[in-house]
Amino acid sequence: MGRVVLHTVAAVLVVCALGITLHNVVSSPSDHNIEVIPSSLDVDPPTFPHLLTSHVYLPKDDPINSVDDTVRAGQVQEELPIQPPPLGDHYYGDNGLLVVNPDGRHPILELIERAEEAWAKKLGRASKTLGEAVAEYKRRYHRPPPIHFEKWWDYVVTHNVQLPDQYDEIYRDLEPYWGIDPLDFQKTREQLEALDQTVIVAKTDQSPVIEVVDYHLPQQNAKDCVGRVENVLRLLQDVQDFMPPFHAVFSPHDNPAMLSYYGIKSMALDAAAARLSTFLLIDGEKSG
Repeated sequence: MGRVVLHTVAAVLVVCALGITLHNVVSSPSDHNIEVIPSSLDVDPPTFPHLLTSHVYLPKDDPINSVDDTVRAGQVQEELPIQPPPLGDHYYGDNGLLVVNPDGRHPILELIERAEEAWAKKLGRASKTLGEAVAEYKRRYHRPPPIHFEKWWDYVVTHNVQLPDQYDEIYRDLEPYWGIDPLDFQKTREQLEALDQTVIVAKTDQSPVIEVVDYHLPQQNAKDCVGRVENVLRLLQDVQDFMPPFHAVFSPHDNPAMLSYYGIKSMALDAAAARLSTFLLIDGEKSG
């Protein structure tokens, strides 16, 4: 009986001691900083790779935060990429060839930019009015524009022609004929009309339509040959109302034919350059 009482008294003393300890912890002053120290489990990494950790909570005004910010800013500054050196320039020769600089950017990008810039400047120089177009024609070709040039300008406006001043190819094709006397030119055309394997087209005062008026062809293929010329005439349907009466001689065949030679053409060009002060005769002589 005495032993039971002793055990009971000991248990009561232990409970009292625990109660006093808990009371001291709960009622401790609020200005004491309490730091919770994390603990880690001693676990073998291969079997448990994710270690369990707890965070350390510190007051907001702790100076460690500012130190961490400074360190992080320094790290970011150190990690910025090094700026590459400026790209080199390509070389454009007087012969139009581009010598590529391997330290430059891709040359196709620069070529595109230069082409777009040149095209924009070309469009900016194009004539915007009929008066400008007439003046530009005279400046380029040293002669007035052809008859009904105002009709052509109406076509330019209606169809938004982007380069209304470009007639270089037409000029080169017609230039030799400006060096030939019109009477000689008409005589030559009449001689060609009498030859075999020819088709004659014309626009007359009696008919405003450009059409085949005669031909000298074998009967077995006349229809096919005339049909080829008529296909060409369809290209003129939109402008035939503005063309004066004329005669022209066509060859219906697709093989080449040479009616003159380089020497005659050169003399005709020389005569045309004299601004019609002299004309080239068919026999190679010049007359005033």
